[in-house]
Amino acid sequence: MHDPYLYEDAPVLKNLLGIKNAKHLEQAEADITNIRLLVIDGAVHTLKFDFQRLLAIHKHTFGDLYKWFPHG
Repeated sequence: MHDPYLYEDAPVLKNLLGIKNAKHLEQAEADITNIRLLVIDGAVHTLKFDFQRLLAIHKHTFGDLYKWFPHG
């Protein structure tokens, strides 16, 4: 059975950048998420932290890389 979250022709998570090389995706994820986390670093300490906030942080951090499926 094929994992629906992976490309059929590569063992890599489907991503918005279309990267099918695991090392290239790992580097892109590291670069993009580092920048995205810098943006929210100061705001996280002043906001109420709950499950919805965690989802928002996750979407903000990884939203440029992966399709977002909101829960709820």
